[in-house]
Amino acid sequence: PYKSIKFKKVSRRGLGLKKDNIYLISVGRIVKRKGFDFLIKSLAKLNNKQIHVLIIGEGPEKKNLINLARELDVRNQVHFLGFVSEEKKFQYLDNSDTYILSSVHEGFGIVLQEAMQVGLPIIATDNGGQVDLIKNKENGFLIKFDDVGEMIKKINMLLKNKKLREKMKKNNLKKVKEF
Repeated sequence: PYKSIKFKKVSRRGLGLKKDNIYLISVGRIVKRKGFDFLIKSLAKLNNKQIHVLIIGEGPEKKNLINLARELDVRNQVHFLGFVSEEKKFQYLDNSDTYILSSVHEGFGIVLQEAMQVGLPIIATDNGGQVDLIKNKENGFLIKFDDVGEMIKKINMLLKNKKLREKMKKNNLKKVKEF
């Protein structure tokens, strides 16, 4: 069973993050099927310099993704954090605004439970184990893989609607206790 992880709270400044930016976070091995390119393309189309993406993990696709971010002119908004300790991972999750799972397919998402533990709203692709964790509009959104338009719509919806973010936060904090 999933057990809640205790970690030391830290401010955004303590992590070198800017107070006023919006942070989308994703955790996972940097491989093609994780769909980080989908996330970066969506970020570019959002066309908002205040929105940044934090990617925790390492993998063979990293160089390609750095090049993609450069090509799409969002290199300064995509932060590859590499491997970090469990505690640091939770500190980044805790200081982010939305968790994004952009995979082609996912098994049973432990990272989603971790995101739920800190009350993050979640935007996830609708293929795999995450459909058991995410109830549309309750604790997150499910979208089709590689649907950039839909990803942008959901990110903007969360940015503009504080009530919705609060509801998803509450629901995720409650739901994670079931696991």
